[in-house]
Amino acid sequence: MEMLSAVFIARAQLELELNDRQQDRLSRFHIHGWRWHQAALVRDAKRFQQAARLLRCGRDRGACTARSLDQAARWLLDVNLQDFLLVQNELFLPFLQKNLSAERVKPILRVSERHEQNIQLLAQRLRTELAACATPDQCPRHRQRLEQAATRLAHLMEQAYATEQSLVVAAVAESIPPRKQRSFEEQVRRRLNAEQKRLHVVSFYEAIKDDPVELARFRSLVPAPVHLFLGSWRRRWYVPATQSLDRCSRLGALSKCADTLAPRRD
Repeated sequence: MEMLSAVFIARAQLELELNDRQQDRLSRFHIHGWRWHQAALVRDAKRFQQAARLLRCGRDRGACTARSLDQAARWLLDVNLQDFLLVQNELFLPFLQKNLSAERVKPILRVSERHEQNIQLLAQRLRTELAACATPDQCPRHRQRLEQAATRLAHLMEQAYATEQSLVVAAVAESIPPRKQRSFEEQVRRRLNAEQKRLHVVSFYEAIKDDPVELARFRSLVPAPVHLFLGSWRRRWYVPATQSLDRCSRLGALSKCADTLAPRRD
C-alpha cells in the first residue's frame, strides 16, 4: 500500500512539473493565433463528427441532410482548414526555418508535412462520401462511411495538432525572441483580408472561451477594440458561415441528451 501511495505521489508531482514547464513555455510563446486556429479546427471537426452521425437520407427539413452537411464541410474544409494551411505553409513554416536551427526545425517540418498529407486525404474522402450521400439511392450505403471518415478526421486533427504544439511551442519559446514572434503575428495580420481576420478571431474565441486560462490569455493579448466588435462580427460573418454546422451539431447534442435521459430497457 505504501509503495502504491509513493508511486501515486511521484506521478502527481511529475504531472505538476510538466504542467509548470508547459505554462512557462507558453508564457514565452507569443504566436497564439496559430494555437487558437488549431483549437478551432479541432472543435469544428468534432462538431462535424457529431453532425455526421445524424445524417438522414432524404429531404426532412428537421433533420441533418447531406445538403446541410455539405455546407458544414465547406466551412470546415474550404474555409477554416484552408486558411490555416495558407498561413502555416506560406508564413509560419518559413518563419520557423529562418529562425530555428536545422536540428530543431527538421522534426517540425517532417511532422507537419505528414499530418497535412493525412488530413488532406481524409478531407478528400469525406468530400467523396458526402457527394455519394447527396444521391438518394447511394446515401444509405455511404452514411456509415461518412461517419467513419468524420470520426477519423476529428481524431487525427486532435492528435496531430497536440503533437505539433509540443514541438513548436518548446522550440519557439526557447529560441526565438518575443520581438520576432510578435513581428510574425503582425505579418499574419497583413496577409489576411479584413473578412478573414474578423471571421477567424470569432472562431478562435468560440474555441477557447470555456478554458479559463486560454480565455484570460485571449483577453489580454487581443486588442480591446476587437473585443467590442466580436458580437457584431459573429452575427455578420461567423453565423452565416457556420449556421449549418451549428444546427446539425445542436441536433446531435439534443439527440445525445435524449439518449442519456431515456429509461433503460432491461
